[in-house]
Amino acid sequence: LRGTANKRPRQSKAVGSKYKDFENTIRSLKSKRNGLAPISRLPNELFVRIFSALQSALGRRKFYDWVVASQVSRHWRSIVLDEPLLWSRIDQISSLRQLHWAHISLERSRKCELDISIHEADPSLDHFDFILAALSQLKRIRTFDLFIDAGSYTPDSILRGLIQLLGTPAPCLQELKLD
Repeated sequence: LRGTANKRPRQSKAVGSKYKDFENTIRSLKSKRNGLAPISRLPNELFVRIFSALQSALGRRKFYDWVVASQVSRHWRSIVLDEPLLWSRIDQISSLRQLHWAHISLERSRKCELDISIHEADPSLDHFDFILAALSQLKRIRTFDLFIDAGSYTPDSILRGLIQLLGTPAPCLQELKLD
């Protein structure tokens, strides 16, 4: 009995390893099958235009919901994650979830020009942290629309950042709104 009991963990590990190999094979075959579908022959640029239209159609309230397109296939995921233009518009960040996506957008937009719009009646310190992060990217901001309720507390660091904005070169800046 002892010999059999000692073999079970090794047998279980071997079965688990074969199972993972089988899953990887199935995943690979599914990717190959998806690659044969007619939609897979469309150029990536067309997908980027479609995903951009989806962003616009969803509007400000559900702006980051377009990211579900990245869950359709590996091909679509690579397009969504690798196209900086899709991440260059940062709009309506009010919830913590949207703040999370805003920080991701700053990173994934790489060197693209940015369009940033922040309208918040009751900003948190997390909002102010994001505003400072956004201002650190001033050289690539095309539009910056910031509305913070006058009754809310504005940390000195944000005010200093905005004042610094006035003296920093902003070669891409076309529109600046501060309320």
